[in-house]
Amino acid sequence: MKEIVLCDNGKYEEASKLCSKYNLSVDVDTFYDPDFFEAHPEEIELQQRVYRDAKICSMHGPYTDLCLGSKDKLIKAAAMNRFEYAYPIATKLNCKHIILHHGYVPATSYPPNWVKRAKIFFDEFFQTKDFGTVFHIENQLEHIPALISEVVSTVNDIRLNICLDVGIDNK
Repeated sequence: MKEIVLCDNGKYEEASKLCSKYNLSVDVDTFYDPDFFEAHPEEIELQQRVYRDAKICSMHGPYTDLCLGSKDKLIKAAAMNRFEYAYPIATKLNCKHIILHHGYVPATSYPPNWVKRAKIFFDEFFQTKDFGTVFHIENQLEHIPALISEVVSTVNDIRLNICLDVGIDNK
């Protein structure tokens, strides 16, 4: 049976109650914004208390303005810094799945070259990561899964997988 994971969307009190009631796991969204965490360093302990009776399955890492396959070294360094930020938080939450965005914007870079740069990025990133944590690249702007699939195949590491956002929006 597949596991059902509830995205807390920052509403962790509500999500915690639903997880307990329906025996669900949770995806924590709080830490996608490093500025928020910097202003609220107590947030990890709060999440641990709120979800004491639920399994934190995954967390969303930072994704705004990042591009791991960029030609620009500063942009890649910023992406590396933000991806590195998520890892110790997930470790403290005993979370084994971290969701990240790749930052590719369609028609802005030749895809095969971008994929090669993404492989270099992940080869460096994984040098200091344990094999018990899986990083999932989530779709964002692309209309087909080809680029994400190509990155995961090219990197060829059991710590890299895909997260498909089906785009359900209840606005």
